[in-house]
Amino acid sequence: RQSLFWLWRLWDPELFTNDFFTPIYETLVQKVPLLYFLLKIAPFFCKSIIFYSKFLVLIIAVATGSTAFLFFQALLNRYNSFNEKLGDVRFLGLDFRLIDIWALCFSTILITTAWCTDHLSAAHSRTFVWLGILAYMYFKLINKQVAAGLVCLISIFLSPHAFLICYAMEFFDELIKYRKSFVNFKR
Repeated sequence: RQSLFWLWRLWDPELFTNDFFTPIYETLVQKVPLLYFLLKIAPFFCKSIIFYSKFLVLIIAVATGSTAFLFFQALLNRYNSFNEKLGDVRFLGLDFRLIDIWALCFSTILITTAWCTDHLSAAHSRTFVWLGILAYMYFKLINKQVAAGLVCLISIFLSPHAFLICYAMEFFDELIKYRKSFVNFKR
């Protein structure tokens, strides 16, 4: 939120005309078209940039946390050793799967760390890095290749950092598949 001061110019174009940093931030966000669109429509939804930035960051944090939970849940469910060792537990008359509790712990630690390092609260393109990466890995884990590719494509327009990381993961995934067909790793 501290980096969104220049957004006031969407309400008042005459504001910060002699400020050194304002054109830098405006240039950076205009290179990311989907993020620029999200910030450009802000005046239509509310009259205060402070409220909009807090609300936008909250939505991003909830979406990232939910995606992190789904990713860790899919990761733990994918390996049978976790399913055999971790069963269900009853607490206050409710049944809980321990895998879900571990996934909740891992996702909470990840989101807390990302929030404390200012990755979520800045509302820049790097804010969407974790959301893009976790969504991509989640869809790859559950074998939804088209959805994973769509997340990678959307990341181009929202967070180039996430796109580069997802693209690199996709490249190495294809490279490993290609190499497995020619090289016997069991020797």
